[in-house]
Amino acid sequence: MARPAHPPDPARTRALLEAAGSAFATHGFERASLNMILTRTRFPKSSFYHFFGDKAGLFDRVVESGIETLRISVTPPNIDLLDENTFWPQMRAFARQLLETARAEPLTLMIGRLFHSADTPRSSAIDTLRRSATNWLEHALERGRELGQIDSDTPVGLQQRVLVAIILEIDRWVLTHATDDESAAAAFLLVQRFLAPAPDRRPQPPTIA
Repeated sequence: MARPAHPPDPARTRALLEAAGSAFATHGFERASLNMILTRTRFPKSSFYHFFGDKAGLFDRVVESGIETLRISVTPPNIDLLDENTFWPQMRAFARQLLETARAEPLTLMIGRLFHSADTPRSSAIDTLRRSATNWLEHALERGRELGQIDSDTPVGLQQRVLVAIILEIDRWVLTHATDDESAAAAFLLVQRFLAPAPDRRPQPPTIA
């Protein structure tokens, strides 16, 4: 009777996932070479096929690991608790968390790049992440409008669609400039300026008699 295979060493698995994530993000799923990934990480083929199955299974594990790292490392603000004084500072702090996590955790940076890759295979984990991100963004937009921190004259449906398009382009930009603080700050300021209410509609501080 064959003995059951032992799970691979966690450090070796981590190295495999990072190498695979880099290959998928750089070359795309179809052009990434599984043999090159396994050779580079010295990961035994027998263990790979037993625990991952094939390249698609490896891709799923890369995505799941990156999303889990992102979930642990980043805490979005509770939108319902934000007020006019905390809305933009909290959004800025959240953007900073995302940037710092991308710098510190290679897998999360790769997930961002895979998110925008043209030949990324269908992934339920990425689909779930995309839906969650879109729902959170729409909720934040609605709350900002309620608080007078975001322009409420523009139809909300149009504002949502344009904002998502802008965020996607900024995300691509930031992912290629992750080490540049000025570029990241400029990207956030661009979003804030786009969403800002007209000057005469901004909330005014109370006057003191």
